[in-house]
Amino acid sequence: MSRRNWGLIPAHIWWTIWKERNCGCFENKSSTIWKIKLSGVLLFFWCIKSYPEDT
Repeated sequence: MSRRNWGLIPAHIWWTIWKERNCGCFENKSSTIWKIKLSGVLLFFWCIKSYPEDT
């Protein structure tokens, strides 16, 4: 995974926290920890697919 991809991880964490907060505050919904983790895994695979490393 390239350095550019690792830069997306903090942004994704903050975005997920923000989204969960808004869903809890405004829509009275919550996600399970497994859904939140799955979101991180999906980001990882998206990064690998979208930004393949140049070898």
